[in-house]
Amino acid sequence: MKSLLVSIVATMVFVGCGQSDHQHSHADGHSHAEGDYDHVEGDGHDHDKELKVAETVAETEKPELTLKERVVGQWGLGGVTLIFDKNGTCKAMRGGNLMAGGTWSIKDGKIHTVSDSPAKTVVIYVMNEDGNLQHPIRGELKRIKAEGN
Repeated sequence: MKSLLVSIVATMVFVGCGQSDHQHSHADGHSHAEGDYDHVEGDGHDHDKELKVAETVAETEKPELTLKERVVGQWGLGGVTLIFDKNGTCKAMRGGNLMAGGTWSIKDGKIHTVSDSPAKTVVIYVMNEDGNLQHPIRGELKRIKAEGN
């Protein structure tokens, strides 16, 4: 897809800015060929519009986030907020009070959490197609806040 975008932009630049022997004279006595970088009045091309189209296409082409990048942030379920930090730590909060802490990682496309408690409780979450996290027993966690928002 990226190579197609590069080809389209390159074609727009080369076709839209082709040189010709035709020149325009200006009141200041200078003449410019149509391919010059200065604005040529009446050449029939809207160069600014072409550049804006190319920029818009480039802006919409954003790399898809990895599962790890999508998990980082805050998630809510029944008054509990789970916080997944990008350094691999996580914690469960209720009303601003820490309930539990631990670590998290991605294994086989699933989010594995391990508590810091002596029991080392493991909970495995799955990210649904809608972007919410699925707890194996308690239901769906909704995103509250992504990191950086």
